[in-house]
Amino acid sequence: MCNIRKFNSRGIEEFQKYLAGLREDSAFLPPHELLTYPNFTEEMDGASRLEPVIFQNKLHMVEFLSRVLRGMDTSVSKENKGFWGWLSLYFFDQVCPESIEGERKPGKDYRHIPEQGYRFRHRHLLAGPFHTFKMHGHTARLLLDGPVDQESQIHHQLATRQGFITNFGVIEAADELYFDRANDRPKRGVLSTIKPGSLFRFIDVVQQLDLTYDLYSLEGRDIISLLPEEFDSWKAQ
Repeated sequence: MCNIRKFNSRGIEEFQKYLAGLREDSAFLPPHELLTYPNFTEEMDGASRLEPVIFQNKLHMVEFLSRVLRGMDTSVSKENKGFWGWLSLYFFDQVCPESIEGERKPGKDYRHIPEQGYRFRHRHLLAGPFHTFKMHGHTARLLLDGPVDQESQIHHQLATRQGFITNFGVIEAADELYFDRANDRPKRGVLSTIKPGSLFRFIDVVQQLDLTYDLYSLEGRDIISLLPEEFDSWKAQ
């Protein structure tokens, strides 16, 4: 266990150097020593102690972080990127696990160190799902499916549109239509580009409805009632 800290500017730079080096040498070991070096980190106000934990999936991760980080500044502001970068390194074996061959593929830096702006901020593997859960709770389970190290395309499609991810009714409607409660996972075909009433059609139709209705004033069932017949098969599943 260790106290939660955050990277200062030097710590962020060192973490970025590691990520760049990892792309050159996929077996490059994570620099966990950076987590406690005073030259690279700072104390966090109200910080608690963090214990190692193996996340079963994204939902387990956000539930855990919601308990541990209660009362702390968890914003994804420019000033707080060192906090989420520090957490990413702490959980690096889960956000960037080794393959059977002992290799790691970190992807873009924004998966580990938050970037500003709606296009990339949600793509941080910890902060993005955490803040979606903070806004919507378990209603966001559709967006929180899958392992921690993989970006959810459902989450990406909804979170990249500010009028969707901040609208409780829209997220509630998506959950009602596309989450398979019996099997605790998204329904089959939700990301199809050809199946009538899939998530992509939902996005198109809701954007059209937004021109006529105040969607922020509607509940999920109200939005579903406005959808055309092609969505009926999803309601029935």
